[in-house]
Amino acid sequence: MLALSGAQAASSTLVQGRAKEITSGTTNSLAFHSANPAGNLIVVYALWGNTGSVALSDSNGNAYTAVAPARAWGNGNAWRSQVF
Repeated sequence: MLALSGAQAASSTLVQGRAKEITSGTTNSLAFHSANPAGNLIVVYALWGNTGSVALSDSNGNAYTAVAPARAWGNGNAWRSQVF
């Protein structure tokens, strides 16, 4: 039996999620259903089908940091994905 003492990690809960597919162009805009209170974590999973890169921004000036470099796969490594 493991006894925990001191601070314990808080559990997390998914509050809201959104998804959108674009088939042309280079810019995508997507709003949440409701406002995100200060302190909430926003995670973005981006998936695209070319050799370019992705840059994220929002209307509040929040910074999005990549968790790891983009991952390539598929025929000729034409698909990419990245988590921010």
